[in-house]
Amino acid sequence: MIMENEELKKKIEEQGLKIDAILKSVEKTRKYFLTTIWITVLAVVIPLIGLAIVLPSFVNNYLGSLGGGSSTNVLDSVKSLGL
Repeated sequence: MIMENEELKKKIEEQGLKIDAILKSVEKTRKYFLTTIWITVLAVVIPLIGLAIVLPSFVNNYLGSLGGGSSTNVLDSVKSLGL
């Protein structure tokens, strides 16, 4: 009976050590995924914001050069839509 209790305590201690190691590994993985998500979001959102700012001006210049003096202003159209 005493031998079984000692073996049981030893196994419980070993499991505790393994659980601690798993916790450390899971925390490292969680931080890695969080960092990856932030980098991905920034790599997508920042260019989209820049594109939203630059695209209307580019389209206006492009259509102006094709239209030969057309009075249509893309920036005014976008502003009138409330965008």
